[in-house]
Amino acid sequence: MIVFFRVIITLIAGVKSMFKKDNKGLDIVALAGVNQKFNSKRLEFDDERSAWFFVVFTCRTNHYKLSLRKPLSKNIYQQIRGIISPKAMSSKELYRAIGYHVNSIKYLSNMKANTKRWNLWGRPDGIVSATESSKAQETLVLRHPEYMAAKRLSRRGGVQKRIIVNTGNSGKKR
Repeated sequence: MIVFFRVIITLIAGVKSMFKKDNKGLDIVALAGVNQKFNSKRLEFDDERSAWFFVVFTCRTNHYKLSLRKPLSKNIYQQIRGIISPKAMSSKELYRAIGYHVNSIKYLSNMKANTKRWNLWGRPDGIVSATESSKAQETLVLRHPEYMAAKRLSRRGGVQKRIIVNTGNSGKKR
């Protein structure tokens, strides 16, 4: 019985430690791949993906409507910088995090000409031009060639053959 209560108290303490307040009073969520530097307010990120997840969770826990399926506003950096202080995340890390999302397959495939761009508050903020749309398609072809090949093959009605190699002997020769 005592062990059970200790586990519950530990879990409650762990949940409280997941949410921290930054210098603007906004909630910051502790995530995998995000660590706080010793004796500093600065956060360390394992890679761009974990930095982008940190940005998304910080925006959503503070009730901002960051849409991941729609093209973002051109000044999204300034809008996010207004939420996440430079003490918590450097400009270089924020640019890399936004670049991770902007170069994703989902984002690039949704960059169609004459579609609306969306800001951090869920309101339209500009339109995607034809040149931006063509640049997005070029980037999609250059950065994600396997996705484009599979897409072309599925349009033709073919089935892509997958080769599965699993010998079960962990690469050792018998």
